[in-house]
Amino acid sequence: MAEVLYRKYRPINFSEVEGQEHVVPILKESILQGKVSHAYLFCGPRGCGKTTIARIMAKAVNCKNFQKTGDICNECEYCTAINNSSVDVIEMDAASNRGIEEIRAVRDTVNFVPNFLAKKIYIIDEAHMLTKEAFNALLKTLEEPPEHIVFIMATTEAHKLPVTILSRVTRFDFKLGTEKEVIKKLSKITKAEGYKIDTDGLKLIYKASGGSFRDSESLLTKIILTSADNEITTEDVLNALGISDLKLVEEFIEYFQKEDLNAITASLKSISDNDGNVVNFLEQILQVMSERLVEDSKKGLLNNKLLDLANLIIGLKSDVRDFNDKLTVINLEFLKYFSKEAKTITSTETIITQVVSTKETSKSASAEPSKIVELKPAEISSFISKLIELSEGVLPRLKGIINTSKIEIETSEIKIGNPYKFNIAYMSKKEARDIFMNAAESVYGKKLGLSFSIISDVVPAATKKESPEKPNSDKIVESKKKLDRSQDNSSLVEELF
Repeated sequence: MAEVLYRKYRPINFSEVEGQEHVVPILKESILQGKVSHAYLFCGPRGCGKTTIARIMAKAVNCKNFQKTGDICNECEYCTAINNSSVDVIEMDAASNRGIEEIRAVRDTVNFVPNFLAKKIYIIDEAHMLTKEAFNALLKTLEEPPEHIVFIMATTEAHKLPVTILSRVTRFDFKLGTEKEVIKKLSKITKAEGYKIDTDGLKLIYKASGGSFRDSESLLTKIILTSADNEITTEDVLNALGISDLKLVEEFIEYFQKEDLNAITASLKSISDNDGNVVNFLEQILQVMSERLVEDSKKGLLNNKLLDLANLIIGLKSDVRDFNDKLTVINLEFLKYFSKEAKTITSTETIITQVVSTKETSKSASAEPSKIVELKPAEISSFISKLIELSEGVLPRLKGIINTSKIEIETSEIKIGNPYKFNIAYMSKKEARDIFMNAAESVYGKKLGLSFSIISDVVPAATKKESPEKPNSDKIVESKKKLDRSQDNSSLVEELF
């Protein structure tokens, strides 16, 4: 069976390591100066080279020629022994050997000198999987191991390790590869294997891998195995990875912005029918939107529609996990989203219709001379005070909105202006309209018509007169800082979004 590429081209010395420039030079220099730590912790995302560099370190601290060449020679007897699986380099997978008994076995053997090498190396992979009792058993040994022992722990979740362990190790944080670093590694491999892939194809592999060197090499293995020719095209890469052309992604985003549900479902069905992976397609959309949103944010812009789509896809990723028929679940979620949008629009239209209807009713009422009531502008403050009184405990937010609204009362009609759409929508709710009607009936003796408008210039409604300052008062009383739930934060919300 052919060897997979990530194992075949795994670095065997420091010079072959791509990326991790912030880690490799420090490790090399510490060996050259004879300042090797007794315990290391390599942490970072999957496939970024933690275990590979741990194995390189095992050779580096033992290599007889390292001081001369500044790197592993892979020729001396120690390097050869490690390459042939020396018993003095013990690799342990903590995911399957996580109990106290396994760690006790380690603790009982560390005092034995190496059989052949200068230093005995313990590599503990997925170290975060060890149990609490196992960590406690390892603690003393990790703090004061014999001179001939070096511990190297690797983990993707360093936050799960006890603080007592973290304080006893030299920690290095690894990172995922950049596009340039991953493509450079893939180019070397494809050339060595006798294949040719254009830069666009390599970029697709990088994006699909998320920057993981191991994942990108695994994907390259899959592409080569499914290729019938040494000249691998971008189309071959797309087909092998089950991802779609970028044009389809752009079209889908455009359909969403236009709220074209039919085009969205047709696009998803087309991808599914052509053996495409719908979940991968959503991942591509998320990547493209992430790049767009970042670019827009740099310009001080924000596309709420793209943000909605991104949130929808993030939710879908977890929703479809347990379903075989993923396409149906995805279609239903998009249908649900647009149904909510349509409901919101319908609600707004209903509000407008109700306002117009109320105005018409008011006009009809005003046409009858016996029902005309002359409203005094001076009574507006009483009306506003009544509004605030009725809203407290029922709709506390209404108080803040009233204080940032322009309120005018004409014959048989209350006119309210506010600069924010969501405030208009809030005041248009049945509960809020009832409060307006009840306040009007209480102050003016009858229910009035109600209309809303969006205006930019707002003079806050004054509800209370300023109490006069007491003369000759030297005492300064600081007001207590208390959260006022009735305060209107609409302008802050507008700035944020």
